[in-house]
Amino acid sequence: LISDYMLGSLWCYAAIFAAALEANLAPSGHVLYVGLFAVFVVPLSLKDLADQKAVQTLLAFGRVVMLAVMLVTALTYLWSMGPIAPMPKRTGPFDGVAALAPVVTFSLVLHHSVPQIVAPVKVRSEFDKNVLFRRAFVGACLLYALFAAPVAYLFGEKTQSAANLGWATYHHVHDASDPRDALKTRLIAWLAQFVVLYPAVNVLATYPLNVITFGDALLAAHRRFQANGEVSATPPSRTSVRIARLVAAVPPLIGACIQPDISSVTNVTGCFGLFLCAVVPGVLSL
Repeated sequence: LISDYMLGSLWCYAAIFAAALEANLAPSGHVLYVGLFAVFVVPLSLKDLADQKAVQTLLAFGRVVMLAVMLVTALTYLWSMGPIAPMPKRTGPFDGVAALAPVVTFSLVLHHSVPQIVAPVKVRSEFDKNVLFRRAFVGACLLYALFAAPVAYLFGEKTQSAANLGWATYHHVHDASDPRDALKTRLIAWLAQFVVLYPAVNVLATYPLNVITFGDALLAAHRRFQANGEVSATPPSRTSVRIARLVAAVPPLIGACIQPDISSVTNVTGCFGLFLCAVVPGVLSL
C-alpha cells in the first residue's frame, strides 16, 4: 500500500511540473516537460537529504509565499468583483465528499517522509522533535483549509485539478488598457505567473525527497527479504542505494508521460492514502 501511494505521489508531482509549463509554454510538449523534469530530479534523488538543506529550506519558504499570494489575491478578487464562476450544483449535503476524501488525504499524508526529514534536523531532544512535527502537521492542515475555501469559491465550477493554474488567466483590473492601471496590471501579471510556475519549481524539491523515502524503503525491504526477515546491521553500499532510488524515481516519470491527468492520479493515490490512514492503524491495533 505504501509503495502504491508513493508511486502515485511521484507520478502526480511529475504531472504537476508538466502542467505548469504547459500553461505558460507550448501546450503540446508534455513528454518534453516530463523529460526536462527528470533531468533535474533524478540527480537530486541520488544525493542525501543533508546535502540539500539549503535548497529545501529556501523552497519551503517559497511555498508559504505562494500560498499567501493565492489567498490574498483570491480574497481581493472576491471582495471587489465576486466569484469568477458559480459553484457546482449539489444534489445533497454530502455530494462530492467521496471525491474530496482521497484528495484531502493525499495532500496531508506526510508521515512517511518524517524519518528522512528528521535526520539532518538538529534539536535538543526527542520531545522537541515530537513538538516540532506536531505543530508542522497542524499548521499544514490549517493552511490548506484556510486557502482552499476562498480559492474554490472564487473559481467555482472552473476550478482546475491543479488550483494554481487558475491564475494563468487571473486579472484584477477592469480596463487593462487604462494607463492609470498599468503598474497594477504588471504587478498582478507577475504575481499570477509566480503562482502558476512556482509549483513546477517546488516539486523539483519534493520529488527527490519522496524518492529518497521510497527508494530507501524498497532497499530495506529487499535486504530484509534476503536475510530471511532479519534486519542487517551492515549499512547498504552506495551503489545499492542509488539503484534502489533509480527504481523508485523512473517508473513515475514514465507514468506521467502516459497519463498526465492530475485529478485521475490523485483520486487513485488518495484511496491508498485513505486506506493507510483510516483502516491500517485500526487493523494493526487488533
